[in-house]
Order: sequence, then C-alpha cells, then structure tokens
Amino acid sequence: MKNQYAGDVGDYTKLGILRGLENAGFSIGLNWYLTPDEPEHSKTFTDGKHTKFLECDCDTPDIDLYCALQKIGLSNNRTVARLERAKLFENTLFWNKIIASVLLF
Repeated sequence: MKNQYAGDVGDYTKLGILRGLENAGFSIGLNWYLTPDEPEHSKTFTDGKHTKFLECDCDTPDIDLYCALQKIGLSNNRTVARLERAKLFENTLFWNKIIASVLLF
C-alpha cells in the first residue's frame, strides 16, 4: 500500500470486507504494509488510479464507505491516515508506519 493509492477501488473491496467482519463481531487489526510513494513521473506509477467508480452515483450496500472513499480518493490528499480517521471502523487497530525498504526473494 502507498498513501497515494488511498481511496482506490481496492480499498472499497478490502475495507468493505473488513467492515462486514467487524459488524459480525470480529476484532480487526489492519497492517497497511505501507511503502513510500512513487514519483508521479515514474514509469511504475500506474496503481492507485482506479477511482473512476467514485465519480458517479453508486448503488452500494455500504454508502458510508463509498462516501468516505469519494472524499479521499478524489482529493489531492490521499493517505491511509485519512482512511483511519474516516470513522469507518468502531474498534479497529491500525499499523501505518512506512516500511523503508522491501526485500524481494
């Protein structure tokens, strides 16, 4: 995960599932596995751009999640901290420290 991806369609899916699990009584701990953002001019900067679904009215079973993602995903300030502060969860614990480097095997 990168801050610049916050509010992408992938968040709609994963946060929706986690919200459902929390509503069913499960305790949630969310480790973002946060890595540094990529420069927008980078050739690998392709993720996080899947926000078109936020530009239209949506018939969704979770309107609170959709509205929160609209505010974040369509803004110039996309961060996981904003997702955490969006009050999408009641008792979830978050880990959002940036991992400086990733080892590939």
